[in-house]
Amino acid sequence: MVRPCPVCKSRKWHREPLSALIVCAEGHVLPNYRNETTEVQEPGQHQLSRRAVKRPKRATVELSSADPKLYHGDRARFHYLQCLQLLFRKQLNALIRLWALPHEFEVIARDVWAMHLALLGEDIPAEPLHAAAAPPLGTSLPRAGGGTSTPAGRPPASPSTPTPESDRSSNSELELAQLLSEASATSSSSSGDEQQPPSAGPSAAPPGRKGRRRGTLHKSKAAAPGGNLAVLVCALWVLRVPATYADLIRLVERYELPYLAPLHSLPEEMTLHLTTSTAKALTPRFPPNVMVLHTLASRLARGMAGYGVVLPELNAAPVLWRAVRALNGSPLLYTLSKRLLSTLDIPLTLHPSLTPLLHPPPPDAPSPVTRKHHLENIPASLALLGGVVLCLKLMYGLDGRERVPKDEGDPLRGMPRVGEWLGSLREARERRGRDILKVFPRSVLDMTDAEMDEYLELAPRVLVDPREKVDHPDREFKDQFFPLPPPGPGQPSTQTPASTYPPYSKFTATALSRDPKALQPGSKHVIYSRLDRHGTIPEEYELVLQVAADWARVDLEDVLTTVEVYERRLETTWKERRAAKRRLSRADGDEQDLRHQRSRSVLPDAE
Repeated sequence: MVRPCPVCKSRKWHREPLSALIVCAEGHVLPNYRNETTEVQEPGQHQLSRRAVKRPKRATVELSSADPKLYHGDRARFHYLQCLQLLFRKQLNALIRLWALPHEFEVIARDVWAMHLALLGEDIPAEPLHAAAAPPLGTSLPRAGGGTSTPAGRPPASPSTPTPESDRSSNSELELAQLLSEASATSSSSSGDEQQPPSAGPSAAPPGRKGRRRGTLHKSKAAAPGGNLAVLVCALWVLRVPATYADLIRLVERYELPYLAPLHSLPEEMTLHLTTSTAKALTPRFPPNVMVLHTLASRLARGMAGYGVVLPELNAAPVLWRAVRALNGSPLLYTLSKRLLSTLDIPLTLHPSLTPLLHPPPPDAPSPVTRKHHLENIPASLALLGGVVLCLKLMYGLDGRERVPKDEGDPLRGMPRVGEWLGSLREARERRGRDILKVFPRSVLDMTDAEMDEYLELAPRVLVDPREKVDHPDREFKDQFFPLPPPGPGQPSTQTPASTYPPYSKFTATALSRDPKALQPGSKHVIYSRLDRHGTIPEEYELVLQVAADWARVDLEDVLTTVEVYERRLETTWKERRAAKRRLSRADGDEQDLRHQRSRSVLPDAE
């Protein structure tokens, strides 16, 4: 609160400009107040003053806390593709060694890999030329914001020290690197525009939209370890090798094909520059899925067809025989399945659009004719397997009601009894259920000697880093206290389905029946829909579907869907053939009536 004036009791005070005294509104001076502040309007004659010197502006150096060994941006993308390429070469060598493939397979696989990179649908960053044409240590590089940056670990050079020669050399080297990068980008874009057809070229992204997904280096899903397996599949199809997706997945699960934990297969000089996200993109957590692999392989095959490189069809005969043996079938079942599949007209290519039409269109057709079947873009092995399951279902029924033949010419007469055949499937599935790769809790005390040996053979491949530079302090300890002999060269890595089934000499053929009320093969056929969620599939049919799905490494619903589509297609084919026969018989009857009328008109009238 303001003090009142002791004379007039006023509370309004102000300072006099000349005397610097505190005076109230009536002019009374505030006593006991002293102002010791000296206000000087002009400096004295002998006062010292320091003249300010204008110095040139110094560029502020931003010290980054990032690790200079880790790559980011385009350099990280290029390094990621380098890691994928080295991993692909190791996968290629492993596959040639495991399956004894010819050396031509390596040449074909490299060409397919080049096509795979060209079809990624994005601009592949060029090799970082600034790393090769980098200035010597100690020289500064210009920043985008106009400042300068210095190499990591060195202080910035003093601006007062002129270095015209080093600046001139660094500028010339940077200009040379920039010109080389622009020339390489121009040449690659021009050559790509000349060779790229309009139908197969990647569509340009809109300018206002980002090209890559958030958190990923590449916008294409094929730029992943799964894309390497798709390239291997296409190369195997070129050589007509009867391999399936399940074969590659089995090799991946047993760590015989580098896919899981691929950083163990890369040298330390390359893994040193990987960030956490890049290393995570290179390291899949689970084995690949058959449907995902087929999607990548079919896209690659269709893209290669746009460049005029058409892959051949699958070598279907060995794969069909393997599918028959996976269901404990006989050569008779192989013949019947082959005839049924030819009737269904299934595609045996990686993409249905690459399958030649059964009836080619005329050359003057207004638009290209394509296949119109539903759900055809599936793996060829699954298509063949669906035909085998459908053939078994037509003969046995697999609905709880027995089908019996009534004459010697019935194909079911040469097949085993349904009870014995289903029992062999059930026993083999239970035996394969104890596979060491199955994920379920199991005690070591419950393992057999063969399972224990298989586990001890698999564990080092999964847990131990095979690189030589990595320190293994426990190697001498294991060799000293746990000496284990190496596995024999003749031991198979996986059991074939044929070795898990008993020979056909132990089965009993299906007997003939004279009962007129007995169901024959193909009668009372029931089509089970994939949309049925109430579990009405019979137990026998479910067992066959599960065994087939285990062999093809797909879901049970995939096999059920394939069989359902083939059943409806077969029903449509039968209806069309019956309608064609009726039309033909009706046309023959009309022609006979016309001939009869003509013959009656020619004959003379009887008197």
